[in-house]
Amino acid sequence: MRRQENNKSIGILDCPTWKLYENPFYNSLNNPLPQHKIHRLNLPISARKFASSFWDLTFMDCEVAELKAKVEDERKARKKLESMNKKIARELCEEKKGRQALERVCKQLANHISLDKAEINGLRKDMEEERKMVRVAEVMREERVQMKLTEAKYLLEDKLLELERLKTEQSKSCNFHDGRNHSKEAENPHIKRGIKGFVEFPKVVRAISSKSRHWSTKLECQKARLSILLLKQKSPTIPSNALLTTS
Repeated sequence: MRRQENNKSIGILDCPTWKLYENPFYNSLNNPLPQHKIHRLNLPISARKFASSFWDLTFMDCEVAELKAKVEDERKARKKLESMNKKIARELCEEKKGRQALERVCKQLANHISLDKAEINGLRKDMEEERKMVRVAEVMREERVQMKLTEAKYLLEDKLLELERLKTEQSKSCNFHDGRNHSKEAENPHIKRGIKGFVEFPKVVRAISSKSRHWSTKLECQKARLSILLLKQKSPTIPSNALLTTS
C-alpha cells in the first residue's frame, strides 16, 4: 500500500493538477496536447534546483518511511525470534536438567541393582552352604542311627546267646537235680512202699529217747517227699522247679 501511495505521489509530481501559465507539466486529461507542442518552462536555474531538490526530498521521505517500516518489521521479527530463542533455551536447560536428573536416577538404580545382585548371590551361596550342611548332618545322623542299630543288634544277639546258654545250663541243672531226686527216691524202700499204700516206720522209733528228735525230722522229710511223689502222679505236667520250691 505504501509503495502504491509513493507511486501515486510520484505520478502526481510528474503530472501536477494545478494550472500554471505556460506550465509544461500541465496536461489536461480531457484535452491532451500533442508531444511537439509541449515546451520547456523557461524558469531560472535556482527554481529548477529547488523543484528537483523538493522532488528528491519527497522521494527520499517515501524511501525512508518504507525503510523504517521494514526496520520496524525486522525489529519485531527479531524480538519475536529472541523471545522464541529464550523460550527454546529455557526448554533446553530444563531438558538438560531433566536428563541429568534421569542419569543420576539411572546411576543410583544401577548401583542399587548391582548391590542387590551381590546380596542375592551371597544369599544363594549361604543357602547352598546351609543345604550342604543339612545334607551332611542328615547323612551323619543316618550313619549314627545305623551304628546304633547295629550295636543294638549285636547286644541283642549277645543277650539272646547268653539267655540260650543260661537256659541250657538251667535245663541241665534241672535235669541233673531231677535225676538225683529220682535216683534217691528209687533207692528209698520206704517211699516205694508208701507209693504202694503201705507206710512203714523205721525201727529207730524204738531207740533211745535222746535221738527221738533227730528221727522225727527225718520222718518229716520222708513225708514231704511222699507228698511230692503223689503230686507228680496226680499232675505230671507240673514243672520240677515248682516242686522244688514247694519242697
